[in-house]
Order: sequence, then structure tokens, then C-alpha cells
Amino acid sequence: MSKKYNEEFLIQRSKNEKKLNSDIQKFREEHPNYEIFNISASGTGGQYGGSIRFWIIWRLKANKQNV
Repeated sequence: MSKKYNEEFLIQRSKNEKKLNSDIQKFREEHPNYEIFNISASGTGGQYGGSIRFWIIWRLKANKQNV
């Protein structure tokens, strides 16, 4: 995600728990105007060979002049 965004919310997917923190840190460095709004997980875990995906919802930080 190297483009500049002006959208209020962005959704990022992380493949596994081990990469979650590094994915968050990388996004924060590239997009300092966004903050984490929510993190959720979905998937089947270890059942039937499934996997878990993590979804990070980012929100554009409020402009301090408007607060």
C-alpha cells in the first residue's frame, strides 16, 4: 500500500498472527495520518486445514482543528 489515500476508512489484511505486528508497524510508517479503528479475525483455525486471517480497519485521524 504505497499510494496516498484520502478515504476515511481503509481495510488491511494480515495473513497470520506472526506478521500482524510487523504489518501494522509498516502501515503506520507509510501512512502516519491513519490510526487503528478495529482489528478482527476470521477463519477456521486448525480445523480442516483452515487458516485465520486478521483484518485491520484503519481510520483517518481527526483533524485537530476540527475537534
